[in-house]
Amino acid sequence: MRKQPRHSKSQVAIVKIMTVLASIRRGYWKFVNSFRFVTPHYWMLRRHRCEVARVTQTLLPPPYDPYAIELRSRSINYATVADGVCDDDMWNPTMEKLSAKAMERRLGVVGGVEIAAWTFEDAHSTFAAIDHDFIAGVANRSGEAIGSFSDLSHRLAPETVAERLKAALFGVTPGEINNLSGHVGEATVLRHLHEAGIDAQLAPVSNQPGWDLSWDGHLVNVKTWSDVGDLSSHFERYPDIAALVPGDAAGVPADALHFDPVTGTGLDSAHDALATGSHGVVVVDDALSGGAIHDHVQQAETFVSGGHQTVHGHLPYITMALSGIREFDLLIQGKTDLTAATKNAALDVAGTGVGGVLGAKVGAVVGTLILPGFGTAVGGILGGFFGAKKGREFTSDIKQEPFKEAAAAYESALVEFQRQATAREAEATALLNSERTPLERRLKGIAREARKCVQETRQTLESWVVYDSYIQPDEAKALLERSSNEVTSLRVAVRVQYQLAPWWRKVLWPDIMTLALQQALALLKRVQRELNGLQRTSRKGKAISRGQLMALLASVGVMQEQMVDSLAQIYAAQQERDRQARRLVSDALVQTLRERREIEKKLSEKFEAVRAAIQEALRPALMELNKRIERARIEGAKLGLNL
Repeated sequence: MRKQPRHSKSQVAIVKIMTVLASIRRGYWKFVNSFRFVTPHYWMLRRHRCEVARVTQTLLPPPYDPYAIELRSRSINYATVADGVCDDDMWNPTMEKLSAKAMERRLGVVGGVEIAAWTFEDAHSTFAAIDHDFIAGVANRSGEAIGSFSDLSHRLAPETVAERLKAALFGVTPGEINNLSGHVGEATVLRHLHEAGIDAQLAPVSNQPGWDLSWDGHLVNVKTWSDVGDLSSHFERYPDIAALVPGDAAGVPADALHFDPVTGTGLDSAHDALATGSHGVVVVDDALSGGAIHDHVQQAETFVSGGHQTVHGHLPYITMALSGIREFDLLIQGKTDLTAATKNAALDVAGTGVGGVLGAKVGAVVGTLILPGFGTAVGGILGGFFGAKKGREFTSDIKQEPFKEAAAAYESALVEFQRQATAREAEATALLNSERTPLERRLKGIAREARKCVQETRQTLESWVVYDSYIQPDEAKALLERSSNEVTSLRVAVRVQYQLAPWWRKVLWPDIMTLALQQALALLKRVQRELNGLQRTSRKGKAISRGQLMALLASVGVMQEQMVDSLAQIYAAQQERDRQARRLVSDALVQTLRERREIEKKLSEKFEAVRAAIQEALRPALMELNKRIERARIEGAKLGLNL
């Protein structure tokens, strides 16, 4: 265990006395400072603080900035080498391409809308066949009034789904058409007679034997046959009931009575013949057309229950025009030939037209099964739209088949080329690595030596900077002694002026000059005390801080020239050391760069040789790839693709 040093009694007594004196001094100044605000000295100094500072400055040499002097001494004007900067303006051309796939979708939508419009026109024209005579004929046959289209659909459409499907797929039977044509013909004749002012009434039931309506009380049987050459079956059973036939019927007897309900011609003779009760009377309504009634009924019946027969095939003229314009433009630009252009345009038209009519017919059949009539129209329109789109997509796939084959061939060639390139790359990498490893090892050794030289130079410069920031004891002794003498001389000069002031100015009521002299003496005293402390440090053989000494001397404006000369010598030597260090570092870097260029040159030559070998080995695969790329480009150009 280390023993504590023992002190003599006299040393202990001296320490205690010094401690007591220090305590007394602190207590005295605390007492004085607590009452300083009641003295005129305090209030005068507080009131005229700025004036006192200005006068104090005139009593002492002007202070200087030691840091500004240091910065001026350290400033070096090096030659500036302008490095040329070359900015490569990369121009990336932007090519606007039309997406052929998006265009195909748009043209498909256009074709679908066109087919939907044609389907709507078919449904509209068929719906127009449902007039008053047709409704009256259906009501006469069913024996019930018809107040809405729903009632009409209910009277005409089959009851079961199977019957609806049969009617939608195979159409309405001729017997159904003929039966309904007879009732519609009766309603039409009734309207003609009423328009001619004749009192006519339908039979109370639709299947009334022998007669269909009464003409001013005379019974008449309406026949809407297309050929009335054989009416014997009717007259054999009902010889006294006249037969009324259409004006366009074939086989009309020569003695038949003709009348026109519009002009009234022949109405009287027909009425007289009916009134006499003659047998075998045939009356011809020249305004009645059996063929028109048959077609009329067939259209209306088809719309309600016929399904696919409602819609018809149409040429998509808009699609023809758009496809023709596009193919003609590609032909003019030399991107396609006449055969390919004709084939593509025909496929567009066929896909849109055939797909549209098939979709419309399927949609009409489905709509008829769900809601006859209205569902037929809506289903046909939607089916035509989607059928045209899908048909266009189908034919687009057919058009794109050569391009897809070319693209697939290109992809397979690309895979093969990449496989060969990967294998050659692996071989080249292994070869270059075998050449590069010893060269890199050599370059790392050179770089290590250069880095070591730079670090040693930097450490040397840093040690000199630290050394120059202190003043060594030998130099500090003379410099501090001269500085202390100058400060002492300055204190003596200021004290002489201060002693000339009256004592009451010093103690009781000081003026600005007296306060300034007191402040100057206090500042010089503090500087002298600091200098004395630095002298004690130097006598102990220790270096002192150059910055601390310069700050003390600069505050009272003394030793400025000596400080400037000292700093100039220091930084001149430092600049010389910097130049030598830069030269050493530059030589090391130049040597490193020279070695690096040689190594890079060897590697570049080796790399060029390897690259030439790889190109020669990959040339067949690359030529095959280019051929397939060109084929894909040509096939894509025929479709409007810019590859």
